[in-house]
Amino acid sequence: MDLILLNLLSPLILCFLLGVFAGGVKSDLHIPEAFSKGIAVYLMLSIGLQGGVKLSHVGSQEVILPLLAGAFLSFAIPFLAFAILRNTTSLDKDNAAALSAHYGSIGIITFATAVEFLRAQNIAAEEFLVAVAAIMETPAIISALILSHKSKKIELISWPVFKGIFFHGSVLLLLGGFLIGFLAGPEGVAPVKPFFFDLFKGFLCIFLLDIGCSVASRFKTIADLNWKVFIFAIYMPILNALIGIWVGHSLLHLSLGGVTVFGTLCASSSYIAVPAAMKFAIPKANPALYMALSLGITFPFNIFVGIPLYFELAQLWANF
Repeated sequence: MDLILLNLLSPLILCFLLGVFAGGVKSDLHIPEAFSKGIAVYLMLSIGLQGGVKLSHVGSQEVILPLLAGAFLSFAIPFLAFAILRNTTSLDKDNAAALSAHYGSIGIITFATAVEFLRAQNIAAEEFLVAVAAIMETPAIISALILSHKSKKIELISWPVFKGIFFHGSVLLLLGGFLIGFLAGPEGVAPVKPFFFDLFKGFLCIFLLDIGCSVASRFKTIADLNWKVFIFAIYMPILNALIGIWVGHSLLHLSLGGVTVFGTLCASSSYIAVPAAMKFAIPKANPALYMALSLGITFPFNIFVGIPLYFELAQLWANF
């Protein structure tokens, strides 16, 4: 409970709550769309740069297994989520597949919030986990396409689908920024460090304010959800976190902070890359549904309750 209260009182979470309140009372507070997109570009490039710089000090052998584990879980989790949705809800194949992709991929802002949560307690996590986050953006999209297009192989290998998966802006920014930071190293990025490193938390606060407004705008859709679909958005991240914590501790032998972050990556859901990909990859799926669940339920659950919970679970597993 103390960790949850500590998390709730952080400027990041309070900015998110301010956005939710503003949207809930129909305030005219509004982050211009162009500015919001600009901040998203900044955050993803900054996260990639910081991870690349930190990884320049780490041996490549230490990174390979976590990268493979992250990619495998991102690919495998949608199949688990799809089976659960099809057996417990009335969702059709397209909506179940699209929704499953969101829970196999990751939310980069959830990742950043988890890192800041640990930093507030002076707990470090492995520096290469940002590379794992970047790798985990894409495999879930491929899984969703397989689930939705089993009898349409030509669509699965079409250029628009390939381009949407591998050349999506968020994926390019994360991986590109990571590569730039890795090649340039600490000395190379020194001239841009004040902007991309020191101002990161401030821009993240503004972005969370904007996301809070977006969540508030989806209250009606959330209220109309079937209860079985609603609770999926809560128990699925916990289940995924448990899988991630077990893999992070027992197979990857990460630190306490690393296990927490890896578990959070598995528990998070995408609200940037996957929604954009699903709009044309599985056009029959309902965007209001997967955005309401991913952004309106799972994201707030993770930043308010999930991250402190996953930290406690990581501690329990380490002492087991």
